[in-house]
Amino acid sequence: MLLAWSFCNRGKVPSDTRFPSVALVVCPNLTIRERLQVLRPDNERETYYAEFDVVPSAMRPLLHKGEVLITNWHLFQPESEHVEGAGPILW
Repeated sequence: MLLAWSFCNRGKVPSDTRFPSVALVVCPNLTIRERLQVLRPDNERETYYAEFDVVPSAMRPLLHKGEVLITNWHLFQPESEHVEGAGPILW
């Protein structure tokens, strides 16, 4: 709900910096990360915004002006020098 509210407000008044246009969601593991994909407004297959009518259909274009980045907390851990094949993280 907070993401929807923030993105719709930013979409309505793009110059209002009180509302973000990007949100970072950090989750504990890969399974949770996959399940949270429903929070991305650009997810064509399934979003909770439409399924549960969180955002009225007339306001959904405003919602699509926001972006949700979803990652695991492991991304923020420093890499060990002792791991075989350790290299840069590629997206």
